[in-house]
Amino acid sequence: MNVYEILVIGAALSMDAFAVALANGMAFSGCARQKLLAVPAMFALFQAAMPVAGFYFGCIFAAHIGGYADYAVLAILGIIGMKMLWEGMSREDCKEQQRPHREFTPGLLIVQSLATSIDALAVGISLSLVSVSIFPAAALIGIATFALCTAAVLLGKKLGKCMGRRAEIAGGLLLILMAIMSVF
Repeated sequence: MNVYEILVIGAALSMDAFAVALANGMAFSGCARQKLLAVPAMFALFQAAMPVAGFYFGCIFAAHIGGYADYAVLAILGIIGMKMLWEGMSREDCKEQQRPHREFTPGLLIVQSLATSIDALAVGISLSLVSVSIFPAAALIGIATFALCTAAVLLGKKLGKCMGRRAEIAGGLLLILMAIMSVF
């Protein structure tokens, strides 16, 4: 596999991370830009680490987690999406200016990073079958994810400021849609 093929794999793997990063940017538009840039950094780290884990340990775990990975993504993203949707719908427009923004926590970011990178584990198993040098491949996957998720967070932040509470509703709906699509 050449560099371009690995970058395409990285871009394809980062599509769910892109959607979650966009939703985070919209829902947490009140957060400082530096804090939101932790999203692409963490997503890139997980997207790069999971193929390495799959490359070395995937054969052992593939039989055990393979059939359940989609359902884990469904549960994790679905719950986060429903929570965002609920909070966006329960907030009144007049209170929006007075209510502090929800806290963007490291725990939430880790859970999202794990949920969006489960498919990268399977890619790592596949890469072991075609004798790819895993560390340069993982670095390229991480770079592609970081670039796309940085754009998503910044775009989401702009949309979130324009849309107000509707951004949180849209972000929640987007995560629920991603959760449902993970099983199909």
